[in-house]
Amino acid sequence: MSENQLFVAEEDEDVVMKDSFTEKSLEDDPVVQEIPLNLSSAPFPLHLLQYPNKPKKAGREPNTPHVSQARYKMQSSLWELDIPLNTEVFYDKNRAEDEWASIAHQTLKGVGVKNEGQYAGLISDNEVYLLPVDMVAQMRPYFNYIDSISQMRREDDVRSANQSNTTAKKAQVVTMSVKSSSEANQPRLGGSLLAHKVADEEDELNLEWITNTFPQFKESVTSAEAREYLKPKGDENDYLSKLM
Repeated sequence: MSENQLFVAEEDEDVVMKDSFTEKSLEDDPVVQEIPLNLSSAPFPLHLLQYPNKPKKAGREPNTPHVSQARYKMQSSLWELDIPLNTEVFYDKNRAEDEWASIAHQTLKGVGVKNEGQYAGLISDNEVYLLPVDMVAQMRPYFNYIDSISQMRREDDVRSANQSNTTAKKAQVVTMSVKSSSEANQPRLGGSLLAHKVADEEDELNLEWITNTFPQFKESVTSAEAREYLKPKGDENDYLSKLM
């Protein structure tokens, strides 16, 4: 066996890799159509309502739930939707009348979160229109009727306890302290507690839920007045300087 067969000489030359993406592959997958892309604006803020509790696969096309009443709080960005329940299936009428004041609707509640960078799109006349989404809210079940009934029961228990307490009250020493003005002006609540307090004290707006208005909405966002033209922040020299 020769020396050339036992040892392989080291090569200093670089191995040239052939690019599989050649002009021939471009010819096999040509561009068949160019679709114009338009940036448009809606005549009002666009809110995206998500329903995370709805099943992904229901065996049919997902329909928008029928809403009997809608409420919104501007400062808190709080949505509430009342959806009628199907009282014919999985509904205990006797218990609803005895315990829940004949509740016949489900309330969905969600807080709108300011959104940047997400768009809703639609296609009209072979053109794509992108609309910026202002807020996104996830609508989840809110059992406010249970909270109201529980609050009424607690108030009844307090009244019963006060009436049954007939013993004489003993004298107690009360110590009072006065805070300085700087301490009194400091907020006691913060974060989520303050947000809940603001939402509870804010007046809500009763809105009318209107359906079958997509043709009018589509016409308003695809008009020439609704289109926004993008203007570059720099010129050709700025672009070339970033490439170099």
